Amino acid sequence: LVPEWIHTETGYVGMRCSSHDFVQSVMRKIEVPLVTTSANYSGDGNCKSYEDLDWLPESVLKLSNDLMDPNLYESPKGSLILKISGKNIQILREGVLSADQVKPMCTDLGFSIS
Repeated sequence: LVPEWIHTETGYVGMRCSSHDFVQSVMRKIEVPLVTTSANYSGDGNCKSYEDLDWLPESVLKLSNDLMDPNLYESPKGSLILKISGKNIQILREGVLSADQVKPMCTDLGFSIS
């Protein structure tokens, strides 16, 4: 069971599978799930640039500056967001991957798309 402080009142948990080399190297080293906040502030729009991170504590911004090039944050689109409930998938937001790209993959895996 997932603790309530992670899923709040929705009962759902967001999971991100990053293709970024830095994130993949961290995940290989720690070998456990990583629980963290989203880059965008809840309820705000997509985080598309480093400047959109200004809501984060200064210590987090300093750490990210030390670890990564701020230019890597530039992105025209956010991540694709899917809501999965049983065998049903709802596309909440298109991102770098479009709905047209994702739908065949989901149906091939036996999911229905709504």
